[in-house]
Amino acid sequence: MRFYTYLFLTLLMFGCQNSAADKNAEPEITNTSKANSLPPQKSETKAQVPALNEEYINWDSVRINGKLPMVTKTTALFNLIGKPDSITDPNMSDVCVSYYYKDFKYAYLNNTKIEIYGDTAVVSSLDFRKGSELKLKTPTYTFDKNTSLESLEKFFPVSVKEKYELNVYGIGKTVAVSIPTSKEPSDDSWLLLFLNGKLIRLDYYLPC
Repeated sequence: MRFYTYLFLTLLMFGCQNSAADKNAEPEITNTSKANSLPPQKSETKAQVPALNEEYINWDSVRINGKLPMVTKTTALFNLIGKPDSITDPNMSDVCVSYYYKDFKYAYLNNTKIEIYGDTAVVSSLDFRKGSELKLKTPTYTFDKNTSLESLEKFFPVSVKEKYELNVYGIGKTVAVSIPTSKEPSDDSWLLLFLNGKLIRLDYYLPC
């Protein structure tokens, strides 16, 4: 009887040990690759570099009547093209953009518009109407009242090809041609306005 009792206790203890061992066993690992548990990585792409302009008129190369740059001394400009018809103080809250970020005055001479910063003048618009003798000369081309859309196309075919209609206050519908101011892409440009095939105005255009 003692033998059977001893045998029963021995089997009971052996079963408990196996049960404890099963509880302490490491869980089964079904995926040993950490990389497989991460989301797929996006491939890196290089930033696209804007293409250089095929045609442009360098801002620093132009001369008013072949003599003065677009930014010059106020007295020198008035001596060259004449005294303004009027000088006004603009409402700065209505000004979309200006060459310098400070107060200035507008000077007008036969619809040519100039920003006056004391002794510094910035020509923002040249008007070639009303018998104007104004010219804007570049190293390879001269803009004046005789400039036609047809002649411009020979020097700037890409820009003229992209011409568009523009309704201008005080003038009406015009044909507009935009020409970059440098080989490198930038926001500013030359805006040429044509009426009946002839150049009537040239603006240095700065977007708002």
